[in-house]
Amino acid sequence: MSLVLPDLIDIDINKYTEELENLYRIYLDELYIPQIEVLGKPITCRQNPEDAGKHECFWHLITEGDPERTPDFNRIRRLHWCAYVLLHYTDREIVCWEKECTTHKGKQRRIFFWLPNEKYYVILGENRAKTSFELITAYCVSYYGTLRCIQRDMSSCPDPRFKKAETAQENGPENLSTTW
Repeated sequence: MSLVLPDLIDIDINKYTEELENLYRIYLDELYIPQIEVLGKPITCRQNPEDAGKHECFWHLITEGDPERTPDFNRIRRLHWCAYVLLHYTDREIVCWEKECTTHKGKQRRIFFWLPNEKYYVILGENRAKTSFELITAYCVSYYGTLRCIQRDMSSCPDPRFKKAETAQENGPENLSTTW
C-alpha cells in the first residue's frame, strides 16, 4: 500500500496576507487541537513568543529564514502534510531516525521523519522531562547540503520505531502485536 498525501493547498501568492487566517485554522485544527501521539508521547506545538496573535510553531511551518522569516510557499502548500506524516509515522514509506542534537538550550533528542520521494522533512524535539515531543518544523528540502546530511543521518542513526519492537521482543512475544 502506498501513502496518499493530502492535496496541496492552492494559495495565491498575491493574497498571502488574506489567507493567513485560513492557514492558521488548518494549523489549529490539524496539529494544535488534536492530541497526536508519536512513539507513545503527545506532540505539542510551541505557542510563545506569539507573532501577530499566532503561535511560533505555526510560523515555523509556513515561513523560512532566521532571524527574519519570510513566507515559504512550498511549506504553505504542504501544511496538511505535517499532520498526515505524524499520524502515519509507522508507515514503511516514511523513513524515521533519532539523533541527539545540540540546540541553544543544550542537548536534545530529535526525531526526524522523511518522505524521500517528496523530499519532505518533519522534525520533533523531545522535551526535557521526556514526556512529550515538540513539533519543531516541517518543510521540503531543496538544498544539496541538507540532502547529504539527511542521507548520512538516515544510514547512521537508529530508527526509534524499531527500538520499541526490540524492547517488546525482549519482554516477550505477547508485546509484539503493538509494534509495526
